[in-house]
Amino acid sequence: MKLLTKLPYIVVLAIYFLLAGGAWAESEKDLVEIQSVDPTILVELKYASAENITGKVLYPPEFKASLRRGVMKELEQAQATLRSVGYGLKVWDAYRPLAAQKELYAVNSDPRFVAEPGVRSMHNRGVAVDVTLVDTNGNEVEMPTKFDVMGESAFYIYRGGNPLVEKNLKVLQRVMKESGFYACRTEWWHFFSRAWEEYPNVPEEGEKKKPSAAGSRSKSLTDE
Repeated sequence: MKLLTKLPYIVVLAIYFLLAGGAWAESEKDLVEIQSVDPTILVELKYASAENITGKVLYPPEFKASLRRGVMKELEQAQATLRSVGYGLKVWDAYRPLAAQKELYAVNSDPRFVAEPGVRSMHNRGVAVDVTLVDTNGNEVEMPTKFDVMGESAFYIYRGGNPLVEKNLKVLQRVMKESGFYACRTEWWHFFSRAWEEYPNVPEEGEKKKPSAAGSRSKSLTDE
């Protein structure tokens, strides 16, 4: 402390902001429960029911939809924009534990739809959300498919010919892009933060923190 008092004021100030910035950056990586931050965002976790490709319940009843704090800020921005034009978000999935990813991969290992557990999955990092749109009454609006449909009908580029579905999908895609998310080319509901490289996989219980295994790859990959 005596050493700091002998340093020029500007240097002390720089050290303070450097340390504070490091603490802020770390807090951005914390997992936060989505509805505790923004209760206007609806949540219906599909893996907390059997309504998914495994046909099994993958999440326990107490499991909450969560994201990294920094990514949650982007989702808040998307929700605010959507509410201003008569829509809202419903979250179908967010942070996904490794055990659940392994269950999904065992059922479908097609890299267009399910990422390799612990390696490519944006959900394991806590930076991805599966979402749909709701109206002002909380009812889901028409979208291309239901959740976890594996096929061309669920692709980013809609070819179904329903003008209302196309309109709804374009609203979702535009707002998520403006809020800092990339879209997935094979799943219209899947979006992940453009800052995903800043976040390694969320350590599992009892596991030591590991450095990110991320390399450079195209933003158009599934990364589900």
